[in-house]
This record gives sequence, structure tokens and C-alpha cells, in this order.
Amino acid sequence: MLGVARGPLFSLALLALNVMLIAFLLWWLDRGKLISPASARVAPVDLERLRARGLDLSRSELAAGRPRADLTSPVAIAAPSLTAVRRKLMAIGIKVMERPLERVSYVRATLKGMAVTLKHLVDPHKVTMEYPETKWDLSPRWRGTHRMLTTEDGKAKCVACGLCPTVCPANCIKLTPGEDEQGNRYPIVFEIDEFRCIFCGYCQEVCPEEAIHVGRHYENSEYDRASFVYDLERLMAQTHPVSELWDPADPKGE
Repeated sequence: MLGVARGPLFSLALLALNVMLIAFLLWWLDRGKLISPASARVAPVDLERLRARGLDLSRSELAAGRPRADLTSPVAIAAPSLTAVRRKLMAIGIKVMERPLERVSYVRATLKGMAVTLKHLVDPHKVTMEYPETKWDLSPRWRGTHRMLTTEDGKAKCVACGLCPTVCPANCIKLTPGEDEQGNRYPIVFEIDEFRCIFCGYCQEVCPEEAIHVGRHYENSEYDRASFVYDLERLMAQTHPVSELWDPADPKGE
């Protein structure tokens, strides 16, 4: 049982050891200028052309900017600078920028990124939320899926005044008003396209009956776009808390 319990820890330690060994090997190679993008700037053909002119330079020396010719020899005195030689080897005029090796090394940049990844791997302060088992607490002013409030007898509180589709900047509310025998207005058709809505909360602010609300809810994914159109029955069936567009405890909110 003890060996089984220590199995994942041993595997993690072995993985970290392998990563450290590979990183050390790459660092050692890069330190010797065996792995560097600068070492590939001069082709072997160009090296032969330089040697034919009497300037004996290796690829690593060209990358490091250290010619091997004797400074007192006539060849070295007549030889141009290293930057000038590189310009002559190019087909077009290009400005050559001399950058330090630690800033252009691919290996060092790769190791730096791996170090950041490893640091987050073993960091005990994790912020990953195990959704959907665990969910974040939404702000009381969160504007999400709409909800239609109902009266005590189960009818929608909406009086079909037409203010919400008029003020809606996204034009996502469809309302068809009607009247009953007593002259009370009610919505025959009330639909909200949640896919088109920008969740500004204007419909909740302008409603005189406080019937339509944006809610503290965001889990409304669907498989097709038509399912995002919420009709009156679906809006009345929502049970999530409604949004508070202002803080009730703030006197200025009144």
C-alpha cells in the first residue's frame, strides 16, 4: 500500500529529474555555441569563399564575432570587418544587427518557458475550478439569461406595453399584444433571442411592472440557434435569481 501511495510522487520526481537532465544538456550545448540560430547565418559555401580570400574563419567564430586571423598579418590588416564581410555575402543590402547570444538563443528561451510551466505544475496555490461540480459565485449585478416573473395565479406580469422591444438596442424582443374580456392587456407572443441579445439590462430597467428581468444565470448553451429563442412559457419556467442592476443597500440606487 505504501508503494502504491508513493507511485504518482515517484513518477513526478522521475519526470522532473529527466527534464532537468535534458535542460542541462541543452544548456551545455548552447553554452558551447553548438546550438544557436546565429551559428547558421553563414553557409559552408560562404566559408570556403572566405578561406579562398585568405581569411580563415569557422562558423562558430563568425557567430561569436571573433576572427581567428593574426591581427599583425597583412591578410588581417587588409581584411574587412566581420559585419562588412557578412554584408558582402548577402544578395541584397540588409542591415545586420548584432545581438547577444543570450537574447537570440532558442534553447534558452525554450528552457525559460519550460521552467515557467514546471513552476505552475508544482505550485500548491491552484485556481482551477472543478466545473460543473464547483461554480463561481456570481455578482448580484450579473446580467444573464432572461426570466419572466409571474403573478400569484401563475400568469405573466407583463402587460404588453411594448416598452422593452422599443428600447432594446439589439432588436431581439418580439412582442404581440392582446386584450382579454375585461380589457386587460397581455402578451400573445413574447420571445427573446438570447443569441442576439447583448444583455444590457434595458428591458428590466424600462419595464413598468418589473416583469422581465435579466438573471444571474449563464448556462444556456444549445445545439442549434433556434433553441436560443425563448418563448413566454420558457421565460416563465426559469427559476434562477434575477439581477440587481444596482446595489439596494446604496441610498443613491433608489
